[in-house]
Amino acid sequence: MWEYRDMMKRMVYPVRIDTIRYDRKFSFVVFVEDIQSSHQIIDNIMDIGDEIGYPYEVIVSAKDQVTDDYYSDEIKVVGTGLNRRSDGIQRSLKSSTGNYFVIFDPNIRYSLSYADLLYGYAETGSSEVLVSEILGFQTDVLRSVGGWRDLSYGEDIDLLVRVIDNYGVITYPFYGLKQIDLTELIKSTDSIRSGKIKKLRDLIISCNFKYQDIKTIAKILDKSSRISRLLYLSKILSNFARIRPYERPKNNYLTIMERIMESILAKEFLKITTVDFKPSLAISTKTAEYLAGESPLWRITEENGNFVREKI
Repeated sequence: MWEYRDMMKRMVYPVRIDTIRYDRKFSFVVFVEDIQSSHQIIDNIMDIGDEIGYPYEVIVSAKDQVTDDYYSDEIKVVGTGLNRRSDGIQRSLKSSTGNYFVIFDPNIRYSLSYADLLYGYAETGSSEVLVSEILGFQTDVLRSVGGWRDLSYGEDIDLLVRVIDNYGVITYPFYGLKQIDLTELIKSTDSIRSGKIKKLRDLIISCNFKYQDIKTIAKILDKSSRISRLLYLSKILSNFARIRPYERPKNNYLTIMERIMESILAKEFLKITTVDFKPSLAISTKTAEYLAGESPLWRITEENGNFVREKI
């Protein structure tokens, strides 16, 4: 189901044609379930690309194996019949010819305000990752950290911690941090019919959760112990996985969220001058509870009422 993102009033900026830098190019990337039903998100992405005004390409990968004559020469289909989103995104990175690599969520309908955001992000020239309802990177930054690893779930967490650790972050979500909300990530596995344990295992690897982290998270999320059992089993299996976690003194999820909060408090978003509203850090109450319990930075911010929480 699509989430509608068109309610925001856009700002209009006059742009002198001779100031546009055509050495910049965007690679817009999306992984979809079904090529044949992805026309809407593709059109949405192309509208944003046209609005930005820089050259762009749209790179699509999918789970199904059906090709579609809908796509033009400007749109690359780099893989179909793929089991893992990480595989599709990594293939997109390998085939990218853009300076900027932007990942879209196929379940969101994006307003043209995101064109303003991306234009402003490119104007900063920053190598920091842009965290919003989209994820934006300099393509060379992604290649320098190795891109996406072969994980079935949580692959963006695994990627973000490596990028943020080395290059930093500009946080500018319009509506919240649902895409990297820990409660949402865990709850989303409930709808998975098969491979749930594997996905939780890979999420644990991505987040580099230790047994104490699992204990804390399970206590907050589930009083019935069902999630507890699944998380502990997944943690045990993660010890035998081929892919090892990216190691930090704190777990990777906490590292990312603290750097995101630091970015907001330092007002890094003011580097982007093409939007003028405050970013939203809306997260679920249970994720907020976890962060406040583990991070003094989030605890102090929560006590001061400086971020918005949503009940899920």
